[in-house]
Amino acid sequence: MINKFFQREQRVCQILLLLFITIFTYQCKKKDKENNNNNNNNNNNNEVIITAPTVTDIDGNVYKTCTIGNQIWMAENLNTITHAFGQSMCYDGDMHYCASYGRLYTWDAALNGDSPLQWKPRGICPEGWYLPGDQQWGILEVYLGMPQEDLDVLFYDRGTDEGFKLMASYAWPGFHGSSNSYGFEALPGGRKHKHGNFGMINSVAFWWTSTEMGNGAVYRTISSERIGRNYIEKDYMFSVRCVKDIE
Repeated sequence: MINKFFQREQRVCQILLLLFITIFTYQCKKKDKENNNNNNNNNNNNEVIITAPTVTDIDGNVYKTCTIGNQIWMAENLNTITHAFGQSMCYDGDMHYCASYGRLYTWDAALNGDSPLQWKPRGICPEGWYLPGDQQWGILEVYLGMPQEDLDVLFYDRGTDEGFKLMASYAWPGFHGSSNSYGFEALPGGRKHKHGNFGMINSVAFWWTSTEMGNGAVYRTISSERIGRNYIEKDYMFSVRCVKDIE
């Protein structure tokens, strides 16, 4: 009688143990599947960022870079002062801004004596790099998804979300969660007006191109999800990004 009781209890314990193992195994497999799905979703929702080597300027400043399509872009604003004395400044004259946002340059300083008619002029960029023209910015914009018909538009809001894809994820108030899908790290470094006042820090990014238009020069700007294109007098001070082509 007692033996039968213990045998029955033993079988119950075995059944419970088997049930526990089955449930535990099922939960582990379910968790693994969820993790794999999350990883796949992340891969589908985010562009693959291809890291590129750093580049050093004439002053010894080291910059991150990013590969986008067949172009390699600096992933930081230029902070070179050599060849730009008197024609470049830190925002509001504060060196701390240069450390975060790079320097602001007049268009002449950005060209550094090179002709705008020159194909891919080096300008103030490091050796092997050049100041991107209107065409090189257009190549980037099309790669990001901008419609071809928007490229030559002179307006602050062209395309759809190409600017959002370039925004640094940490530096844009009001644009939390900006994707920075390609590692470009666009920063709202503001500008210096030709009459001397600074403005738009932490809200707008401006970059010179090497392309002239009328009595001014073409620039790019980001203040929303889109990328603006316009032209302005050359004695404004904007940021500079340099680029090189993948050979």
